[in-house]
Amino acid sequence: MPIVRDEELFDAGALLWFNSKKITEANFWTYGQYAYGVLLPELAQQVQQRPQWTLSDGDLLDGANLRRLPACRDEEMQFLREANRLRGSCYVIAIYGSNIYDELDKQLRAPTGPFNRVGPAIGYIGKTTCLDTSWKQFAELTRVMSLIPSLRIEGSKLKKLSFDYFDDDALNSLGFHVES
Repeated sequence: MPIVRDEELFDAGALLWFNSKKITEANFWTYGQYAYGVLLPELAQQVQQRPQWTLSDGDLLDGANLRRLPACRDEEMQFLREANRLRGSCYVIAIYGSNIYDELDKQLRAPTGPFNRVGPAIGYIGKTTCLDTSWKQFAELTRVMSLIPSLRIEGSKLKKLSFDYFDDDALNSLGFHVES
């Protein structure tokens, strides 16, 4: 079931923060694969809405200057503080495009999820919404944070940029159509 209606989609950016140590302690050794494994099924539910997203990812490096992040909502500051505290054990997925981030955040915290996920996403800290940020500003932010562009999603079409966590068959089984 779609999370949003067409008219609610507009371009925005968000950072999804994960505690990589908690993920590996739960025996998911490739924490990036786990994070995408819980995120992509949620995004796949939106393909009928013709969303557009660009995703980048990487570890929050010790030298990253979080003071350069764009303003986020007051209630999201706790997630930014936690990410800052976890430097070296924090993995981030940056996503820009069709704004479904509040509902996506709820789904990652939900007690169940697609493909029989039981419990909230392991290690998920929360999201920070990048308020009033253009695509150009968001792309610069991901560059400064040393995040690598990984995927481009347009409707059901998925283009791998540097993504190798899942093969094409696995992504197609979610409802995406992987393009070369």
